[in-house]
Amino acid sequence: MKQPRGTKEENKARKANKIISRQVKRVVGKTHKKYDKAEDQYKKGKITEALRDQKMNKAREKEDKTMARQAERIDKRFSPAKAFKYSGDSPAMRKLSASCKAAARRKFDVYPSAYANMWASKQQGKGKC
Repeated sequence: MKQPRGTKEENKARKANKIISRQVKRVVGKTHKKYDKAEDQYKKGKITEALRDQKMNKAREKEDKTMARQAERIDKRFSPAKAFKYSGDSPAMRKLSASCKAAARRKFDVYPSAYANMWASKQQGKGKC
């Protein structure tokens, strides 16, 4: 019988780590093959030292770009949902005006209360007070 592996967040993190390690190994492996090939060609006298260094730098730059791209993809895939940004201009987020509070006090026996505040906010949204 399988044991539970953890929460959804832990499973997402575990999955992201597997993806990262697999992709990193592949990219690094390709880069090392290019390094070895350039080194072998230099030792055999087929290319100069400057050309060997140029090939190695090119492989290193390509590796860096690929790793950055992979990191961006993983961030997009596993990032949490964007948080709500407070907007002071929204009518729903404004404070109750004094006239709406006064109207709620007149209408309801108990103020402040959830019902009174809900009514006052609806009236304010409609523009009646």
